[in-house]
Amino acid sequence: MNKTEILNNITNYYINSHDFNGIPYMEIKNKYKNYDENDFKAIIIDLIKEKLITLNYTINPHVKQYSDFPITQQIEVLKNNSVKQIYFYPTEEHLESTLDENKYSDKPFINMLYFGKPQLEPLFFDMRILAEYSNDSYHINVISDYSGAIAYNYKDMCEKDKILLPAFELGFVNKSRERVVAASLRHLKDLSVEHQNKWMSYLIVDDECQTFCGDYHNSIFGEWVENASIYEAFIEQLFHINQMSLSIFDKKLFKEDFKKNRPDGFRPLFVPNENNYNNFINVLDDMMSGNINITFFEESQDSFNNPAAHLFNEWLRKKVILQDDEDYNVIINPFLRISNIKQNLAHHIGNNNYDKKYINEQNSLLKEAYESIKAVRTLFAGHPAVRGYSVPDWLNKDDLILI
Repeated sequence: MNKTEILNNITNYYINSHDFNGIPYMEIKNKYKNYDENDFKAIIIDLIKEKLITLNYTINPHVKQYSDFPITQQIEVLKNNSVKQIYFYPTEEHLESTLDENKYSDKPFINMLYFGKPQLEPLFFDMRILAEYSNDSYHINVISDYSGAIAYNYKDMCEKDKILLPAFELGFVNKSRERVVAASLRHLKDLSVEHQNKWMSYLIVDDECQTFCGDYHNSIFGEWVENASIYEAFIEQLFHINQMSLSIFDKKLFKEDFKKNRPDGFRPLFVPNENNYNNFINVLDDMMSGNINITFFEESQDSFNNPAAHLFNEWLRKKVILQDDEDYNVIINPFLRISNIKQNLAHHIGNNNYDKKYINEQNSLLKEAYESIKAVRTLFAGHPAVRGYSVPDWLNKDDLILI
């Protein structure tokens, strides 16, 4: 029993396994069952200190999910913990110095795993990669506000074969806050050679990025993050406005709150182009001005002749005393502005040309719309009829996700 032999066993197991798996402690120990276990551990500790191997002792130690744990922590676990869930892996440094760099040169993401990269830590890509899949051959499935999947759009394929990429998430560049796409090697490795090289051409190397930590992050990376998206918050505000409106006026201000039937286009632009942006405008107007309940203003003689947003403006200024005119404008102007944009779109033909400006325009408009809806909910909350009515704590936070 010597270090080189043990190191070779760990390395060969990793590179020849089905899924770049680690070797269990007991499996390699059984190869040397005639030797003292303390002597075996001493060799393992030397290999760890020399940065030739690393330990994984997570819930799923069969694959290397993340970057290596600190060396001192690895040694502590080896000395004191149960060995049943410890798996050994060769380090990236060792693999880079010993393996043939050309074996998987045509499959860049398999090549990364071959050289020891973690399977679940995200890689980041320019947003334009999603535009490559915005044609008739593919379909981008929405999982949540900030995550999705890519599937083939072929009717004659069985469902499981339609999935091209099971999950991706939106993220951002730390310095510029520019939106990017995140995906893990766990999923990227299964792409064809063509698609691996397509994604590789959009890989971001020089900028530090991070994910939005949404549902994809919670499920794929095994962490729970509490930040809600502004899209979730918008719908939640509509819901509580209607609940308070029923208590105060015996009728709803809005026809729907969309908690159970959220519109498909009410989400971030995965592919920023004019057509997708225009669709978002139409949806947002339908959720605001187009969603105002006309019967709420039935005492107005012109309630069925005036545009809903104008009726709301008239009612607000007549029934509610605010500090100054700007307070009214914060509520009403987004309704009017979004309706005007929608009307102008009716006379314009859009295109599918990729343009990042639509991300900023969408965010700016949504932020105004959200502040308007939030102001209405805050206004209603001050009425004596809803004293004691409470909303979720997260709805009052300022750290909603909007990039």
